[in-house]
Amino acid sequence: MKKLKKFSIQFILILFLIIGSSSTTFCLTFAVFGDTRGETDWINTNVAKKIISNIVKERVSFSFCTGDLVKGNRDNGTLLRQLFFWKKITKPLGKIFPVAGNHDILNNSQKKIFVSLFNTPKNGPTGFKGLAYSIDWFNCHFIVLYTNEFENDEQIKWLKNDLEKTKKEHIFVFGHHPAFPAGSHIHRSLDK
Repeated sequence: MKKLKKFSIQFILILFLIIGSSSTTFCLTFAVFGDTRGETDWINTNVAKKIISNIVKERVSFSFCTGDLVKGNRDNGTLLRQLFFWKKITKPLGKIFPVAGNHDILNNSQKKIFVSLFNTPKNGPTGFKGLAYSIDWFNCHFIVLYTNEFENDEQIKWLKNDLEKTKKEHIFVFGHHPAFPAGSHIHRSLDK
């Protein structure tokens, strides 16, 4: 338990998916990891580097980081330096789709910083373009939600519409906060 508290990395998961396409079958691999922020440093560099090394060995097509990339700061300049440092550390991974966590965006101006720094799709709902988005990869549909403001009905409407439109066989949805939370966060997510 001490090790778990010491390292702010909550999880790493390598997903292997067999995709059938007419007569061709191939293996799509992608990684999901999150909470790389440090308690005292901007990111938990030692643990993040180990995770990144393991992901690189798996030769994944792309990765998702499910939020709290950095410690965060209300000062936009400090946050920008933290995010640049995170991008430098994670560069060996190649294509990364970030999910903004509550430590990554502490005010409205930081939404613009996050979106401008990461080349995420801008197909999300109004007010959340680049923070909430979806992508298709072969027979898979991936959705990223901005759970810091999930009380906003615009995202729920967009999510329902996006799910109705996709014809992909496999659907994955990522967010920083739990989709069905407990405690003080009840009715602030998909459970509303």
